[in-house]
Amino acid sequence: MNLKTINYRNKIKDFYSLYRAEIYSAAVGMIIFILVYGYRALNPMNISWMYHGMSSDFTQHYLGWKGFRNSAWTFPFGLMDQLTYPDKVSIIYTDSIPVFALIFKFLSPILPNSFQYFGLWGIMTYALNGVIAAKILKRYMNSILNVVLGTLFFTLSFQLLERMYVHSALAAHWMILIPIYLILIRRELSFKKKITAWGIVGMLCPLVHSYFILFDGIILVGFIIAVFTDSEGREKDIKSRIITSSAVLAAFVSAGLFMLFCLGAFNTGIANISGNVEEYGLDLNAFFNEMRSGYFPEYLPYRKGHRIYYLGAGIIILTLYTIISIIKERDWNRFKERRSTVIALISTFVIALVVACSPLVTLNGNTVLHYSLPDIIMNVWSVFRNTARTSWVCIYLIFIFAICADCGGRASRERKTAVLIFAFMIQFLDMSPFILERHGKIITETNVKEFDPHLGTDYLDTLVASHGIKHIVYGPIYDNSFKYLTGYAMSRHLTTNVFRLAQGSSRNNEELFKAELYSPDESSLYVIKAEDSAFAYDDCGVNWLETGEFIIGIVGEW
Repeated sequence: MNLKTINYRNKIKDFYSLYRAEIYSAAVGMIIFILVYGYRALNPMNISWMYHGMSSDFTQHYLGWKGFRNSAWTFPFGLMDQLTYPDKVSIIYTDSIPVFALIFKFLSPILPNSFQYFGLWGIMTYALNGVIAAKILKRYMNSILNVVLGTLFFTLSFQLLERMYVHSALAAHWMILIPIYLILIRRELSFKKKITAWGIVGMLCPLVHSYFILFDGIILVGFIIAVFTDSEGREKDIKSRIITSSAVLAAFVSAGLFMLFCLGAFNTGIANISGNVEEYGLDLNAFFNEMRSGYFPEYLPYRKGHRIYYLGAGIIILTLYTIISIIKERDWNRFKERRSTVIALISTFVIALVVACSPLVTLNGNTVLHYSLPDIIMNVWSVFRNTARTSWVCIYLIFIFAICADCGGRASRERKTAVLIFAFMIQFLDMSPFILERHGKIITETNVKEFDPHLGTDYLDTLVASHGIKHIVYGPIYDNSFKYLTGYAMSRHLTTNVFRLAQGSSRNNEELFKAELYSPDESSLYVIKAEDSAFAYDDCGVNWLETGEFIIGIVGEW
């Protein structure tokens, strides 16, 4: 064995020794993904579950990728025109994970026609959630076993399980954990590294999902608070703290705005980026009992909520155990030593909770507080309609506290291991109905309906070829039942006029559709639902044909 081989093996051993916890946590995350969602999702040519019906959102994300793939490259490079022809829309507004959409569009010439990257994204997300959680817990726990046990709560949380394959871009909770980790390691980062780190985070936010701009922006406020309150950090005086804080804020904001520009977020005129923040605010009861999410809340009075923000019985028990342990030991020195970090994390928690609750604060559906803010603040706030999601920041801070806030006390490593195992068993039991529901939905093989029975692929192919169809025009408003026809259109490189966007579409307009019918295009196929037959005008120059679920029209004879 030569010296080069020996050095190479030693480097591998050193890497393994240094990052064992991260490696194990990534492996556990990937195993959990496969056990819950099945291995078929990893097949990039398996697209049947894109139309599975577990979530219309997920079909939207897949078709958004197809439309983006079919569109010509432009600048800004995130724009496409295949789904909202002739208007352009950004890939951001279809929630199709822009970073992967860009990568695989570049590789498109060598990819099969039927290709999806959402399975790959899913397993990568589970692995990264485990890795970043491990890096955080390693700072406070000196047992590799306990670190890996702790990461189980992050890779099998209600929040992650609910988002994946409903809104998989928002399952990237490592995008929340990374900035929290930056708060913890700020003393180890030079001025240049702080700017670089937050610049990368700011750039990643739009590339994954724009909601992370809000989440990570709140955590950035906590980072700045940590810098200002840390007398033992690299910034020794007020001037250097102001410079550092201003620099990281500028890096985050400028990088985020630059990437939004490059993705075409500001070149889209048809998305309606507004909403009612009061409609989707967090109920203060949600952490403990939301939507009967788990096994134990089945036995409690519950409030019907919009999404799942339930902590889980295991984390609740672990949190109570940690609080009792801290009070019992009364060893406050370890918290005083990390005073600036504690202040920063508590501040982050409070800010995130205030934003999540929205101006309409409720408890179990009953109004506790309703306040008003200036219009300029409400307009910015309304861009992020579902502000309850901001509570994910709070939830993961609770996870970190529950798992490792009592570490460094007098409790033995073995006792901590036993407590973590017990808490996770309770957490798993609590989650079991939800896990089984998700597992059953995602792995069930179904005969996916692609089109209306009267509009089979062969019939449509004949119609498109004989009449030179290039566009499909839906009306009077977009309906989710059009998704199968949109899938057909994207597979044949046809365009559609309207699509369900994350923030709505201004082309959902009856008068606009009527105007298009009275100046019909010979290369267009007009489609309306059977119940909208009143829009099948006899005098508009379009010849209509009833096909069952749809009424279709062309210019010329059938």
